Order: sequence, then structure tokens, then C-alpha cells
Amino acid sequence: MKKIIYLIGLLGAMAFCTGWTFGVLHLPGAFKLSIGGAIGFGLIFTPMLALEIYRDSIERSQAEKVKFALGISAALIASLSAILEYSHFQGAGVLLAIATALFVIGFLPLHFRSLYLKPRS
Repeated sequence: MKKIIYLIGLLGAMAFCTGWTFGVLHLPGAFKLSIGGAIGFGLIFTPMLALEIYRDSIERSQAEKVKFALGISAALIASLSAILEYSHFQGAGVLLAIATALFVIGFLPLHFRSLYLKPRS
């Protein structure tokens, strides 16, 4: 299962980067590759990876679970915002602001707290 998840992530990232390169070079197919890659990476790979990591971390503390949920939520909202922005839909900026707020106010403080409380070895 992990190999399939990583393959989807690899293909999505490669399609997005190739589409972006095609866009810079003004080649045909840039939009389709970029949107397909963003959907594949952001809306298929990220939730599948999140589910796989969550299954492995059932015994973690409540703070770790909240940190994980905030990070995944921020990543999904940012991916959706990128797709909407690239398609010129309204509301992409608001979604990006929400994703940034979740990341900066929610995920980062919990992450640095867990790093601070982690015993040095």
C-alpha cells in the first residue's frame, strides 16, 4: 500500500512540476498537467498519506494528534487554494489565508512545543 501511495505522490509532483515548466516555456498542455498534478498530489496523495501515518500513530498523545490534524488540514486547504488560484476562481486568496493561519497559529507552535519537550539523546 505504501508503494502505491508514494507512486501517486511521485507522479503528482512530477506532473505538477512538468506542467509548471511547460507553462514557463509556453508549451501546450501546461494547464492540464499542472491541475492534474496538483489534484493528484494535494487531494489524493496527501489524504492517503495522512491516513497511513494516522494508522501508525494511534498510540500518540492528544497534542501530537491535534498537530497532525492541523498540518494535514493546512496542506489540503493550501492545495485546494492553489488549484482554485490556477483556475482563476474567486476565494483562492481566502483559502490560502486560512491555510497559512492554520499552519502558523496551529501547527508550528505545537511542533516547536513537541521539539522543546523532546528529551535530548
